[in-house]
Amino acid sequence: MSTEYHCEYCGSRFTSVFALTSQRCSRHPDGVSKGRHKLFEGQPASRYVCKHCGQSFSSLFALTGQRCSRHPSGTNKAPHSPALRA
Repeated sequence: MSTEYHCEYCGSRFTSVFALTSQRCSRHPDGVSKGRHKLFEGQPASRYVCKHCGQSFSSLFALTGQRCSRHPSGTNKAPHSPALRA
């Protein structure tokens, strides 16, 4: 099985860190394609949990695609953010 790298902002998968960080992210916090993908430094999991509200999702892509009701920026003003597991 090959190693995959995921973007923390959008959940997209890449085969290398170089490929991930060299492209613009459609879900970047500064706006659509206003920044590059950010490496998700957590471990692969069957479920991903939002660090702000605790809601669980089956993929990073699904988690980052929804607005969070408890985000520090305000209710539904920003997407869920993945929690890192210890």
